[in-house]
Amino acid sequence: MGSLCIAISAFAHQSYPEAQAFALASASLFLTAFVLSFLFEILRKIQILALMSYTSTALAVFLLFIAIFEFSVNVPMIARTLSGALGLVGIIFVSSLYYSMGKVVRLIKSKLAHVIAWIGISLGILFDVLAILDLLYFLLSDKYISAKIDFFPALVVSLLFASLALAIIFFLFARRELKKELKSLTDDARMRVPELV
Repeated sequence: MGSLCIAISAFAHQSYPEAQAFALASASLFLTAFVLSFLFEILRKIQILALMSYTSTALAVFLLFIAIFEFSVNVPMIARTLSGALGLVGIIFVSSLYYSMGKVVRLIKSKLAHVIAWIGISLGILFDVLAILDLLYFLLSDKYISAKIDFFPALVVSLLFASLALAIIFFLFARRELKKELKSLTDDARMRVPELV
């Protein structure tokens, strides 16, 4: 990563001096993190080296994002790509919630919880599809679909909020059922263990 940042700074030398400065700072932090992690492998007892390595890596990534932002100020396609990448991270985060619901729903016995979960997952998948289409349209042209379809933002946001509300209700059902099962297991264990006199 450090050598990549150095290459980025070399290309940004004349046109983007601010981006070059952030890329060079990021490169030096990545190389520092490498040296610190190497030292940690040799001197296992000094735990602070690992913490310093993680901190240096985090700061390097942060400075690399700032360098990308500096590029995007002058190049609109980079700005669109960065916005698209952040939107995609948000979509992946929301999708992981629906994936978790799909795994947990198999363990729950309540039929009402099943219905709530599958409706929430369906609305979530519909949200994902519309959000991905919106992102692709934004990356290929420089506008969102909402510039052409007035009700599109309201539709996407309402799908997101409805699916998240159903996810919260489902997880409350799952938590209540889990508590009941734990209580019944505890009661069974107490009945099986003979009381000490």
